[in-house]
Amino acid sequence: MKIFFNSEATIDQVAKAGETFLIHLYGGNPRNSACVFNHLRYTLFTQSVTKTRPTLARLPPTVDAARFHALRSYLQIQKWLGHEKNPLEWGWVPTRFGLSPRKMERDAAP
Repeated sequence: MKIFFNSEATIDQVAKAGETFLIHLYGGNPRNSACVFNHLRYTLFTQSVTKTRPTLARLPPTVDAARFHALRSYLQIQKWLGHEKNPLEWGWVPTRFGLSPRKMERDAAP
């Protein structure tokens, strides 16, 4: 998680660190090459729907949504550390009301 404190981190580094964190959070093993984020999400989904009362709210976010969340988290940490970054490069989009979080660019499912 040190990458979130590095003011020179790239978008890809931050996104990868965020994905690794979420894999840990949801009980996966990021060292296992078979355990990529989409596979973990699929596995948790199939486990959830086999139960009497599936809890889809407990599923991890999509890779795309997780990426933007990691970018926005990084931006906030950098702001706390006194490093100003362009929010439009770190998961925010302009609206007529100000900035709004970018949620996803890809479809959640095929």
